[in-house]
Amino acid sequence: MGTAIAHAFLDAGYRTTVWNRTAAKAGDAASTIHLNRPAVDALIAVSGERGVDPALHRPLKELLDRRSADGHGDDSFAAVYELLRLR
Repeated sequence: MGTAIAHAFLDAGYRTTVWNRTAAKAGDAASTIHLNRPAVDALIAVSGERGVDPALHRPLKELLDRRSADGHGDDSFAAVYELLRLR
């Protein structure tokens, strides 16, 4: 799937999985906030089942949701950690 199509699906709110043979081909589409939000939701759900306090992951989820609502969903997932580092 081309990067433009992946972004179109994400922008339309569709859950999208990006598979590529190399990370370089995935480009920034594989590391956007939009793409990683469902993974964090799953992490929160599974952590409780595995005996890990889901509260540990909620601040990250809140930050991702806030960045997405502010129009930064296409930003790199790594940029979120830059925000955490600055606090």
